[in-house]
Amino acid sequence: MERVGGYELVRLLGQGGMGTVYEGRDPRNGERVAVKLLVSGREASAAQRTRFRREARALARLEHRALARLLDAGEERGLPYLVLPFYEGGSLEERLARGEVLAVEEAVRLGVELAEALEAAHGAGLLHRDVKPANVLFAADGQPVLTDFGLVKALARAGETERLTRSGTLQGTPGYWAPEQARGELTKVGPGTDVYGLGATLYAALAGRPPFEGESLVEVLRKTVEANPPSLRSTRPDIPRALERVVLRCLGKEASARWPSAGEFAKALRGILEGAVAGKRFFLASRALVLAGGTTVSFAFLALGLGYALLPSAKEARSEAAVAGKAQGGPARALGDVDRIRPEGADRDAEALYQRGLRCARGGRGERDWREAARCFRKAAEQGHAQAMSLLGSCYEQGRGVPRDWSKAAFWYRRAAELGIPRAMNDLGACYSQGRGVEQDFAQAA
Repeated sequence: MERVGGYELVRLLGQGGMGTVYEGRDPRNGERVAVKLLVSGREASAAQRTRFRREARALARLEHRALARLLDAGEERGLPYLVLPFYEGGSLEERLARGEVLAVEEAVRLGVELAEALEAAHGAGLLHRDVKPANVLFAADGQPVLTDFGLVKALARAGETERLTRSGTLQGTPGYWAPEQARGELTKVGPGTDVYGLGATLYAALAGRPPFEGESLVEVLRKTVEANPPSLRSTRPDIPRALERVVLRCLGKEASARWPSAGEFAKALRGILEGAVAGKRFFLASRALVLAGGTTVSFAFLALGLGYALLPSAKEARSEAAVAGKAQGGPARALGDVDRIRPEGADRDAEALYQRGLRCARGGRGERDWREAARCFRKAAEQGHAQAMSLLGSCYEQGRGVPRDWSKAAFWYRRAAELGIPRAMNDLGACYSQGRGVEQDFAQAA
């Protein structure tokens, strides 16, 4: 049986332009390993080989459960090789190739793990440079692991990127490269490049495809540098807007428009995850109340009307009540009186119109009348009613009672956000992240 560095080569797993990967066996303990022979290393300079060995030592010292451990590295007959654990769960790329997409919660957990792993690597002075689904592996227990750090890239011949660009053919997995890589601005490659790659990988995990696709490498490069990625929610309406904003911010054309670090990206994802867990607890508690109390609680929940689709949630209502209370120079009223709070600048007529709009939108004892609801919200908004501005924006966004118009939706969201309505701030951020009704601006979206 052929050996490399004392490791038995069991079978070929795959090969590409940079090297060949084998399933191997460590004869000392019988463990399965992955052995990578780096073919491109034959032509590496002495300086590149020195860098390879330095990065290999740094990665070997780095410990994180979502980073593939480097077990060994060396040279065999002039070929550098790496030895890593063998991960039985396959890769994210293989799952996507089977037509799978990750559930929202699984995708967020994956993003948290990998972002924290990148933060640890960046703290040790290591860049990945090639984050993509093919480099996300899964252990037998489902633990995600990021593999193939910048070791292979350290051995790439000078001008390799330019050669691939001139060839006009698809090499590797285009669509995950950051704009600075697509432009060949290798001096700008840094931690923000990895943040972009992880954002693009998470985008693919949710949408089933990379942010940018094309018939040729040139087309993909052009889109990467010039185009905005398609909205995630256009493919997956179940994706929360907050998650879409967090992921799309990673895909800024310049590193300064992205999350400032992988750690900050992880923190934003964890916030979404914690919010989802809290929401589940609320739902389970509510369900328990229904089971215990019969139809009373059920009716109370149904009476909330539109919920998240259009009307403010209870949490948002409390926040908006506090804002309105401060505007009037006094404390916010009880939750039951939230709808009767009159924001600064709204007279009694505006409040009456707002209340009528709510009744028309909720339906009450009759059918919902969206056209009348939108008319009332517009009249109240024109008189300075902040909550009416927010709901009018929602009407324009959803085409409820008025023709769908993203520009008008963004206009009214902005007006309401300026008056401190939390829901409007969130919706305006979504407009900026998706470039709907306003020019796409990830800094504004944040």
